[in-house]
Amino acid sequence: GVFDVILYFFAQVQHMCKKRPHGSVAAFPPDGHIDIFKGQQFVAQNDAADIAPLLAPYFEDLSTEDLTTIVQRYKNIEAWDTNPLLEREALEKLMDVMALAGQLDQRADYDKIVTTQFAQTAIDTVTMPSR
Repeated sequence: GVFDVILYFFAQVQHMCKKRPHGSVAAFPPDGHIDIFKGQQFVAQNDAADIAPLLAPYFEDLSTEDLTTIVQRYKNIEAWDTNPLLEREALEKLMDVMALAGQLDQRADYDKIVTTQFAQTAIDTVTMPSR
């Protein structure tokens, strides 16, 4: 169900980070874009207190209370997007932050590195239950 989407996503990221040799490219699950969109919608439609326990297994060093506070803070500043589309402005902001941190030598051309095909497919095909 939808509750499992966030757990699935975090499990996949955790698995890819731990199991892949340094420098190798991890394969993205075939329907990963749909799972990400479902997770984004779940976060948008649910309270921090309902989300935090689902994340707890992936953040063993944090209490559920702390996770709830963190999730709420992220929700308050709208840090979680509600759809998987990477807009041009968002990429520009990301590159600005990276440049200010001294982590970006050259800016990337949005049209060369971003495809919205998969994100748009997820948006067009996923119907989420309303609360």
